[in-house]
Parts: sequence; C-alpha cells; structure tokens
Amino acid sequence: MTPRAAGKDPERAHDPVAPTDPIIRVEDLRHTYPDGTPSLRGCSLRVEAGCRLAILGPNGAGKTTLLLHLNGLLLPEAGRVWVLGTEVGPSTCRQVRARVGYLFQEADDQLLAPTVWEDVAFGPANLGLSHDEVRRRAWEALGQVGASHLAHRAPHRLSQGEKRRVALAGVLAMQPGVILLDEPAASLDPAGVAELLAILDGLHLGGTTLVMATHDVDLAAEWADTVAIVEGGRVVAQGGRELLRDESVLLRARLRLPRVAAVFRDAEAPAGRAWPLTVPEGVRALRALRNGGRDGTAGGIQTASEPIASNGAETSSVQEG
Repeated sequence: MTPRAAGKDPERAHDPVAPTDPIIRVEDLRHTYPDGTPSLRGCSLRVEAGCRLAILGPNGAGKTTLLLHLNGLLLPEAGRVWVLGTEVGPSTCRQVRARVGYLFQEADDQLLAPTVWEDVAFGPANLGLSHDEVRRRAWEALGQVGASHLAHRAPHRLSQGEKRRVALAGVLAMQPGVILLDEPAASLDPAGVAELLAILDGLHLGGTTLVMATHDVDLAAEWADTVAIVEGGRVVAQGGRELLRDESVLLRARLRLPRVAAVFRDAEAPAGRAWPLTVPEGVRALRALRNGGRDGTAGGIQTASEPIASNGAETSSVQEG
C-alpha cells in the first residue's frame, strides 16, 4: 500500500486494497499514556489478508495498545495506520470500527445489554439496517459460535466460556473482514480454549483475517501461521511460525520456547532437525526418530537440508532495538 503523498489530508486517505497490499499496515506508530509513560515507541507491522497473526509479548509490551489502534479505538499520536485501504484518523475511525471487529480481553467489558440476543443485535441495529436484516445477522452469528440457546439469557449469568462466545457473536454480527482478539483464551478452561480455536479455524477458512494478542507461546504455536513479537512498544521481529524456535528473539522479549520445542532442545534432538512446536508435530518427530528416518522425513518438520530456524529464523524480519 503506497503512503499518501506529502501535503494530502491524511484524514481523507482512502485507497482500494490491491491484491499485493497488506490488509493492515502500521508505520512508526507512537503512543504515550496520559501519565507520560510511552506505550508504543515507533511500532511497525504488516498483516497480510487471510492470515492468522499472533502478536506475542510479555505484559506491558504494548500489545493491547497496538490492537486498539488497528480498529480506530485509539488514534495515532505519531506514525500512520492503514486498514483495509483506509488510513485511520478522526474522520475515518467510525468506518474502520465498522469493518474491523474487536474482542476485548474481558468479555464483561463487551456485554452490556439485558439479554444475549439484544447484545448481539446491538451493533447491526446501529448500522441502520432493517429489522429483518438485524434479526438475520444476530441469529446467524449466535449459530456460528454455538450460542443460539443462550439468546434469551442475561449475559451476567453466563460462564466465562459462554460470555466469550457471545461477545464473539456480537463481533461476527457486524460481518467484519478483520477480527482483533485481545488475549481471547484468558479465563477459559481447556475445553473452552478448544471451542474458541475451532470457531476461529472456521472463520479463517471463510477468509477472515485474524489478529490475536497473547503472551502464550504455546497457543501461538498451535494456532498462528504468522508471528510478530513485541517488546518495549516495538515489533522486534515478524515472520512465520519458525520464529518461535529462535530463543534469542524470544528471550529478548521475556518469552520462552514453546514447551514441545523445549523438550526436544533439552533432549538434544539430532542436529539438522528443527524442533517441533506442537504436540502433533512432536509425535510425528518421535515416530520419525523411532523409524530411523527411513521415510526420508523428519515427521513433518524441517530436515537437515532446510534452514534450522532455532539458530536464527531465516524467514523472519528482526528489528534491532
């Protein structure tokens, strides 16, 4: 996406998204809290259409602040943000918010109506849609997350997993092209996490771009196809899942290897084979080792002829601090 020429009003910046353009682009974004504490210190990011991006970083790294800029809930103090061909600014933020869904970390911050159905229907109703279209969207969204049976319940009487699904239904009812998720697995039990990831997988298959902020490296390894690592208010590295094998980058951001990768590291897995990141990958790797590599593979992981990402992810973009 080509930045607007100097002298043009950035608040009117709106361009169609070309097939080769990222769906979200952030350049040198900066933000300071009211008490003077810097939150974002020149943050840059690219999000490709249809991807599942995990924004990884420790608490206080700036993940949530970055997400809030991606749908116009916060506006840039310095730097620029483009979303779906539109530069985010005071005159475009409402348009961006209607096209980019946001799932808050705390579902209670998002569920405000007396009943689940009213809450899910609230967003479409405020778009000025017909009554029939609002009903259609609300029921469809509740069906997508398996929560139709909760329609007449009071949100505050739901479990954490049910609240999360209902909050996501409210986002889906707006039919966004991009959904931002802030620590969506927080407060969920293992079954709730599995249900959430199944819903997100369905959205991904339908072409929705998903951006998740999390500090959970195991969740990122299981779910994401692209990773951006945030530390000190900057994206210090961005690349594919192989970035999760780069201990130097992870430690710089006060993160760790995914547990499966750490097991293979500590067990001194054979050189030339990159550590698996998830349990299924680990099982395949163990089977390959047990078979002595007779199948000529490493059980779905990289072989000696491929770059060993654990010694420095070759496909990632690492920014020097």
